[in-house]
Amino acid sequence: MEGTLKALVGMIVGTVIMIILSVIYFIITLFIVDFSADLLMGTGANDLYDGYIIIAAALITLGSMLGGSYGLRN
Repeated sequence: MEGTLKALVGMIVGTVIMIILSVIYFIITLFIVDFSADLLMGTGANDLYDGYIIIAAALITLGSMLGGSYGLRN
């Protein structure tokens, strides 16, 4: 029973840390995508729908997280 409780607490702590790191990584990626859109499109990026920038950053974050975890499974 004690080993199960330790495993459960370890899993919860690991999950919380991974969520916090994912949010930080998403914010950094969002900044990079927004800066790149402004750099490449100039003033036209201001007319660009902000949702597209958020979706792009979310997809990049998702791909990076899945790609990073895929290597750990093998």
